Amino acid sequence: MGAGKLYDDGLTTPRLPGREKAAAGGEPAPTPLPPAAAPPEAAGSLSPAMIRELNVTRLRQKYPRWRVWADDEGYHCRRRGSFRHDLGPGAAAHSLHNRDYRVFRVHLAVEDELEIPEGDWSP
Repeated sequence: MGAGKLYDDGLTTPRLPGREKAAAGGEPAPTPLPPAAAPPEAAGSLSPAMIRELNVTRLRQKYPRWRVWADDEGYHCRRRGSFRHDLGPGAAAHSLHNRDYRVFRVHLAVEDELEIPEGDWSP
């Protein structure tokens, strides 16, 4: 930072026009606006249990072919209806479990997109 013009208050930074008027006896300087209020979710007002329930509700709405629930061990789901569980590589999963919601959501999206042969799944 180079040396700049030295103002009467000893600062080398320029003043804002509103502040110069206020210092000269003109209009008062504009008061800064208060910061925007953060939404309740960002303020941490939701308990972990409430967040877990919101996540489960969203998943239930998005994936109606799955029975979704959560507990202290993480998130869980299994397919609804009568589903024949094949155990070979690339076979569709009958149930999913994960502690991390983000990982669970991705796995559920992938499994929901897999094609289930006719007769292996009933709503």
